[in-house]
This record gives sequence, structure tokens and C-alpha cells, in this order.
Amino acid sequence: MTSIKPIEGLERALTVLRVLNQYGGVTISELARLTAMPRAAVNRYIVTFIELGYVFHSKPGRGLRISTRAFELSRGARTDGWVTTDALPEMNALCRDIGWPIGIERIVASRLAILANTDAISPFVAKPFDPQVTFPLVGRASGHVLLAFTNAETRDYLLKCALADDPALMTRAGMTAKRLNAKIDEVIDCGFDIQRVAGVNWAVLAVPVLTLGQARFSISMRYISNALSTELAIARFIPKLKRTAGQIAKRATEFDQTLS
Repeated sequence: MTSIKPIEGLERALTVLRVLNQYGGVTISELARLTAMPRAAVNRYIVTFIELGYVFHSKPGRGLRISTRAFELSRGARTDGWVTTDALPEMNALCRDIGWPIGIERIVASRLAILANTDAISPFVAKPFDPQVTFPLVGRASGHVLLAFTNAETRDYLLKCALADDPALMTRAGMTAKRLNAKIDEVIDCGFDIQRVAGVNWAVLAVPVLTLGQARFSISMRYISNALSTELAIARFIPKLKRTAGQIAKRATEFDQTLS
């Protein structure tokens, strides 16, 4: 039986994509240095990835970045399957208990990505969210939770990337650096965040899913803000959200042990 040799060009192209994912915001020359490949070869790979929609130029002078389309390549991976098989049943149970829709989110390419939700079974949802849409990190309860419960270095890097991609991010969210730092400190102290969605009468509660002291995901609940007061929503739902987040964190830890 003849052995099949790997395609070296494909292997090098994937190396470029992997390194770009690790060092977002770099230039062609920096990628060439990081991958130890000729600049001309790296440039060809990048041009191809841009044509296919997997890479984009962030802003003039701000380097290259992985697009959200590139992250779609991981949808069939076991970790994404884990969300469906392990996290979603816990979310469904909570949704059936309280009625309001539950979502699970994480940070993807310096934006907030919804991995799954229970909109399909909630009696209060008229128009379900697409589970693959992304939102800005700042100004969202889940984004604040994920930023709060990560180490300071990672937080600074994520915010730097988010602002490089969207310089008006803080202005649109009605935030300054000082206000955002105060918000993050508040979230760390109380263990959750609440967001009132501008232009509609929805509000969002969010808590972290913590493994090893860091936020791996966030769990959120949407509710109609004029249906109950903020104080009542917090008192009634935050303990249940935290219990569900704890169950999901336990399942995540058990899943990690199966991979080790």
C-alpha cells in the first residue's frame, strides 16, 4: 500500500492561518517572520484567504485579522458538539422552569458570539435570535461578564482588538475607559451584569460559566423589562442562572478530562 504524502502547500497555508489567529492584527511581513516563510508565499496565502472570506484587512495600518467565517470551520468540532449535548439540556431545563429564553455566549474574533439559545422553546419569543450572530463586546451584559472574569492581560488585548476593528465601539456603547473599568469592577463584585436593550423593552441578565476561575462562556436570560422590576428580576433569576452556569461548568470540566 502506497503512503500518501501530505500536501505541503496546504500545510503551510494552515500554519499561516493558525499564526494569524494567534497574533491578530499583524502584517504580511510580521506573518512571514512568525512563520519563517518567504514573504511572497505568505502574501499568496493571505490573498487566497481574503478572496475566500476567511481573512480581512482590519483598518489601514492595523494589520490582518481572522474573520468570523473562519470560526465556522470549527462548528463540527467536539467542543461545539459539547454545547449541544451538554450545555443545551441544562439551558432547556432552566428555560422550561422560568419561561424566558436562555443563551450561551463566548468571545469569537473580539466579538460576542451566541453559540446556542432556547428561543425555540420559550413561550415569550416571537422572533428567535440566529444562534450564529455576533455582537460588540462592550455595551452587552454577556460581553461585560466575559471581560470581567478573564485576566487583565487578555482583557486588554481583547479590547485593543475590538477597538482596532471598530474605533467607534466605546462611543456607541456610551462608554469611556473609566466607565468601562468601573463596570468591570462592579461585575466582578456582584458576579453578574444587567443590560437594558436600547429601542426595545427587552433586558438581559448574564452570569459567567467559570472554569479554573476564568469565564469560559456566559449564560444569559432575556426578559421583557416592563414585565417585572429590575430588583425582582435579579432576586428571582440570578440564583437560577448561577446554578445553571455551575452545572455547565461542571460538565465542561468533565468534558475536558475526556480530552486529556
